[in-house]
Amino acid sequence: MFKVQRFTFLIYFIALITIGSVGFYLIGGDDWSFIDSMYMTILTLSTVGFGEVHTLSEIGKLWAILLIIFGRPRRGPRPIFPRPPPPPRPLFRLF
Repeated sequence: MFKVQRFTFLIYFIALITIGSVGFYLIGGDDWSFIDSMYMTILTLSTVGFGEVHTLSEIGKLWAILLIIFGRPRRGPRPIFPRPPPPPRPLFRLF
């Protein structure tokens, strides 16, 4: 089960980066290289906030909004790491 979750996360992450980069590349026109598009995707998903690589059009801003919404962990698959174990029970109960 753990390997399936990790594989699902990896596929989701690669698809998100690829789709986001292709979207910025197609929307950006001649000004955007694929490296610029990938860089903008990583900036958007990591919420670093350096600003835009190039000025975004209205469609580019909508694309960035969609990328942020679907790039959030709560929207994607479960995290790779399972929940931490519960705290240990005490050896003796006083009351």
